Amino acid sequence: MLGVDAIVHTASPVNLHTDKPEEVIDPAVNGTLGVMRSATSPNQRLSVKRIVFLSSCATILTRNAPEPRVYDESCWNDADVQEVEEKGRDASPLTKYSASKVLAERRAWEFYEEKKAELPWDFVVVNPPWVFGPTLHEVGGEPESLNSSNKVLYNAITKGVYSVPS
Repeated sequence: MLGVDAIVHTASPVNLHTDKPEEVIDPAVNGTLGVMRSATSPNQRLSVKRIVFLSSCATILTRNAPEPRVYDESCWNDADVQEVEEKGRDASPLTKYSASKVLAERRAWEFYEEKKAELPWDFVVVNPPWVFGPTLHEVGGEPESLNSSNKVLYNAITKGVYSVPS
């Protein structure tokens, strides 16, 4: 990243078929921290001015909230983290994913706050509802080879079926 002015961290595993929460949570947290740590090395400090973390609205929204509400930077989806802590493998796939995003963003903010005084870069988070783009893995000729988020989009467009594992 030498010579880079800004880093936009967009990657996080979307695996809605895993049993083990740590298969989604560990790469999300460690990948985010890895990006931030790389920007704190002495060689990087001279060039990086900002890190943008593309998080998710899953970190702030409370699914099935009883009433409309306004969400802001003080809101966290603690319910999904708690469900994963309580149910582990039996938590729903979407809950595991949401917990991974909450834990990754929280740890990123902790990292930034711990080191902020010595960093030449600032930290910004964006919480979009969905992110689509080219896949990083090899995609075969069948839709089954798509990752989870792109498969939901494919089914919505080609079959008129919008279904996210809950």
